[in-house]
Amino acid sequence: LYMVANRSNPESEWEAAAYQGQAWQRFESIPASMFFTLLNLCKEHPLADVFGAEGNPEAMAFFQRMIIIVVCIVGVPVFGVPTGILGASLMKHCHKEVERMKAEKMLPRSEANPAPENLESLTTPDMMEALERPPAPNGFQRMEAKKATECLVATMVLSFGSTFVYFFYTYGEETRVAFIPIPEVTGKTWEVVDLITSVIFLSEFAARLIFTRRSYLPIYMVIDVLSWLPGLCSGALWFSKGSAPAWLQGLCVLRVLKPERYLGAFASMLSILAENGAILKATALVSFLVWVLVSSMLYFTERHNPDEELQEVYASVPRALWAEIVNLHGEWPWCDYTWQGKAIGTFLNFMSIGICMVPVVVFSDAFMSKVEEAHAAKPAASPAPLPALEDGAPSAPPAPPAELEASEAPGLAGPPAGPAGPPEPQPPASPEVFRIGDLAAHRWQLHYKGSSGFGLLYSHFLSEKERKSAPQLYHLLRFISTSFILFATFNTVMNSLPSLKLEECEQSTKWQRCEEINQFFLGADIVLTLCFFLEFVARMVVLRWSYLASFIGWVDLISLLAFIETCTPTRHDQGLHPDYQMKGWSDVWVDLVLPCRLMRLMMLESWTPAIQSLCDVVWIRGAALRRACYALLSVWYMFTVCLYVLEKDSGGEVGERFENVLVGLPHGLIHLTGDYPCTDYR
Repeated sequence: LYMVANRSNPESEWEAAAYQGQAWQRFESIPASMFFTLLNLCKEHPLADVFGAEGNPEAMAFFQRMIIIVVCIVGVPVFGVPTGILGASLMKHCHKEVERMKAEKMLPRSEANPAPENLESLTTPDMMEALERPPAPNGFQRMEAKKATECLVATMVLSFGSTFVYFFYTYGEETRVAFIPIPEVTGKTWEVVDLITSVIFLSEFAARLIFTRRSYLPIYMVIDVLSWLPGLCSGALWFSKGSAPAWLQGLCVLRVLKPERYLGAFASMLSILAENGAILKATALVSFLVWVLVSSMLYFTERHNPDEELQEVYASVPRALWAEIVNLHGEWPWCDYTWQGKAIGTFLNFMSIGICMVPVVVFSDAFMSKVEEAHAAKPAASPAPLPALEDGAPSAPPAPPAELEASEAPGLAGPPAGPAGPPEPQPPASPEVFRIGDLAAHRWQLHYKGSSGFGLLYSHFLSEKERKSAPQLYHLLRFISTSFILFATFNTVMNSLPSLKLEECEQSTKWQRCEEINQFFLGADIVLTLCFFLEFVARMVVLRWSYLASFIGWVDLISLLAFIETCTPTRHDQGLHPDYQMKGWSDVWVDLVLPCRLMRLMMLESWTPAIQSLCDVVWIRGAALRRACYALLSVWYMFTVCLYVLEKDSGGEVGERFENVLVGLPHGLIHLTGDYPCTDYR
C-alpha cells in the first residue's frame, strides 16, 4: 500500500541519492518501502510532511494519509505486542531470579528491617528521614509537623514563584499570559527578588541548623544550601559589577527541590533504584552493549552515506553514540540509511528497543506502586443507617461483629463448639478502598432519584438490579441524543469549511450546489436546536436548578445558546465563518460561537460519564498525583534551564528553540516525552 500510494509522489524522492540521473524514489518498490513502513508501525513518522503534499493528485493524497491513519489507529497497537515480548520476558525472568535469591537468603528480604509502626503518622513521607529521625522530636520539628501543610504551601510559593520570575527575566520583554499583561522583568528586578528569596531560605537554614542539629539530614542540607547560596553570590556580583554569569543565575531552579522534604517524590525514586537493582542492572548492561555495538556498526555503514547530514551524524563513533541513544529509545529523526543501515535499524526496532525500554517501564510502574503505598486510596463513606419502621425500631437487627463466631452471635443457631484447639489463622483484613465502581452510588444526580422521568435520562446511574427495571424508552432516547450530538459536531465541522462561506459560494465554480448545502445545514441546525432545547428542559425538570450548578449543565446551556445564535442565515454564516478580528466586546460572542457549538460533543458526558469518572480518579489518588506532578515539574524545569544555559548562544534552530526559558519549556517537555524533532545540539 505504501508503494502504490507513493511511488509517483514527487515529495518522497531522496534528492541526495540519484539513479540514472534522477532522484531516487524512496517508495519505488516493496523492499524499499518496508523500512519506512516499519518506522511508522513503531510510532515514528520522519516523512510525515511528504504524505498528501502538493504535487499529488487529490485522490492519491487522500489515499496516502488514509494509510497513515489506519496504521496509527490499528497497526501500531497490534505491532507493539511482538516488539515488547522480549522485554517483558526479560522482566519476568529478572523478577523470578530476585525471588529465588531471596528464598535462598542471598538477598535480604524487605521484611528483615520493618519500618516503625508510627512511620505513616510522620509528616514527611521520606522513608530515610523517618527512620533516622530521633524518637523525641524537638520543638522545631513538632511545630513543623503541626503546620506541615502551611510549610509546604509557603515553600512551593517561594521556590516556584521565584523560578517563574527568572523565566520571565530570560524572556527579556513584555508579554501576556492568558490575557494578563506581564511587564518586562529587568535584571535589577530579578536580582532583588532572587536576593529576598535567598535571605528567607538562609534564615530557614540557620533555624534548622540551630534547632535540629544532628537530625538534619545531609541530603536536605545540600538542597537548602543550594536554595540560597547561588542567589547571594549572583546578587553580590550583580550589584558590585553590574552582571552575573547566566549559569549562576540559572542555579535558582534548584529551589524547586525544596518541597521534596514534605512530598518525598525523589526519595521514592531512590528506593526504586535499590529495590529493582537486579532488573535495572541486567537491562542497563544489555542496553549499553547494544548501544556501543550498533553505534560502531552504523559508523562503518553510514560514514559514506550520500546524505550529507547522515555523513556528519555518523562521522565518528562518538557522534554515532549520540544518534543511537536516540534511536534505541524509539526515536528516528533520520531515516535515509543505506541498505545495511536499514537492516541494522530493523533489528533495533524488533529486538533492542524492547530491551532498552525495560528500565523506563520498570521505573514508571515501581514509582506508581510506591506512591500508591504511601498514599492509599481514600476510604469509602460510612454506609447509610438502616431505615426505621413506623414504631421507630430498625428494619433489621445489626449484623454481629466479624470477630464473633457463629455460635457466639446472639440469636443465631450454630453447631456445637468442638474441643478447644489452636485458632485457625485468619487472613489479614484488607483495607477498605473507595474504588471507582463504588463511586457510581455516590453521584450527586442520585439525590433526585425520586423525580419524575429520572429513569428516562439517568438509568445508567442506577444499580444493576434497578437498571433491569428501567423503561425501555431510555435506550431509545440515549441512541437518539447521542446520534444528534455526533451529527451536530459533524455539521459544525463541515459547515465551517471556507468554501461554504456565502461569499465564496457566490463566486465558486467548484461547488455547484453550495447554496443548497448551506440550506441543508441550516435546516438541520434548526431541528437540532429544537431537540437540544427539549432535552435541556427535561434535565432541568428532573434535576431542578442543581443541573445549572453543575459543569455539564453549563456546557449544555452555552452550547445551546450557540446553536440558537446560528438559526438565521446571516448569523449562521457569521458564526461558522468568524474573521477573528474583534473590534469590540460585542464581537467576542460571535468569535466564540464556533468553539461553543463544538462543546456540544461534551454532552456525551450526560449518557457516558467519562469526565466525572476522571474526576473521581483525581479525587481518589489526589495525593499520589500531586507527588508525581511535582517530580515531573521539577525535572522539566531543571532540564529546560540546563538546555537554555548551554544552547542559548548556539545559533541555528536549537538556539532559537532555547533563546529563553519560556520558549524552551515546550521543547524541553517534548524531549522528556521521548521525541527529538531537533538534534543539532553543540
